[in-house]
Amino acid sequence: MLLVVCQDGPTAKWAAGPFDCGARGWTALRVYPLVAGPDNLPVITDARTAAKNPALAVLFALAHARNPDCDAILEAISSALQELRETDPDTAEYFFDFLEVTLGKTPAGEK
Repeated sequence: MLLVVCQDGPTAKWAAGPFDCGARGWTALRVYPLVAGPDNLPVITDARTAAKNPALAVLFALAHARNPDCDAILEAISSALQELRETDPDTAEYFFDFLEVTLGKTPAGEK
């Protein structure tokens, strides 16, 4: 399975494919990626909701990195990860690092 995470609707629509792979005139493989983007993932701005499943909350935060509510999204995920840090510091640190790298120069990454 191929998962593609997009931060805008038009890119997500394109990324859904299909994509054909093969030699000239012969399709050996047709790929329909699973696309996660702002149009099909919820915005999580509540720390308790983010804490229930931090991995999904991190994925959702990445998909909504260009959302005008990115401050509230980042506050919720940060609170959830701070709580996770108490019981599983390695995983919390991994998620913090993942967000730092993947948010890049998006509005959320600038925060």
